This record gives sequence, structure tokens and C-alpha cells, in this order.
Amino acid sequence: MAFQQYCRTQIAEMEPWSKGHDMTRVSVSAPDKEAGSPKLGDMIGRNPKNHDDKWLVTARYFVDNFEPLRGHQRDRANAGSNGGRLCRGAEAVGASDGRRAQLGKAHERRPGLTSRDRP
Repeated sequence: MAFQQYCRTQIAEMEPWSKGHDMTRVSVSAPDKEAGSPKLGDMIGRNPKNHDDKWLVTARYFVDNFEPLRGHQRDRANAGSNGGRLCRGAEAVGASDGRRAQLGKAHERRPGLTSRDRP
């Protein structure tokens, strides 16, 4: 078996992690725990169809792979008229360079991030 690349076809619901966040039912991978997560800059994702299904997304992974849903994308997704696809070709794998730089600057302003978490 080998890993293959896939484009996400659904919307991800995310919220920033903060101290005091109830992590009781949030999945955190062993490598992320070993790297010190949860920590400032990390995000908590949830399944839009099952709000009890939550997981941690590290700050770095979030910056590299997510961007806010734009109004027209949200409208199409909510109406179901996008054929299940929200991806924009190669850009779907990671944020564009401009977006990555913008998110990186936002993360640089957040105290508590290590240099490894900053883009």
C-alpha cells in the first residue's frame, strides 16, 4: 500500500484552541502530543455532521492546508450545487503563497508559538 493525495471535498469547521478548552473528546495524535500540542495557534476541527467528532489540527498544518471559505463558496456548498467539490486545483493542497504569508504573519503575532510552528 502507498499513500495517495486527495483533495478535500467538504467544508471543515474550525475554532482556535485556547487554554481551558475542554479536550476530553478531542482526538490528538501521538506525534502532536509529543510535539507539545495542544498549544496556542492550534485549531480544533469538528465534523459538520457530527459535532461530537473533534480533532486537533496543528498550527503549521492549518496554515499550510486551510483558508477561510469565501462567500460564494459557502453559498454553493450550502446549496449543494458544487458537485461536492470546493477545491481549486493545485491550490487546494495548500494555501497560496500570499495567503500562507498572511496567515504566517498572524501566527507570528500569537505568543507561545515556537519557531517550528511558524511558516
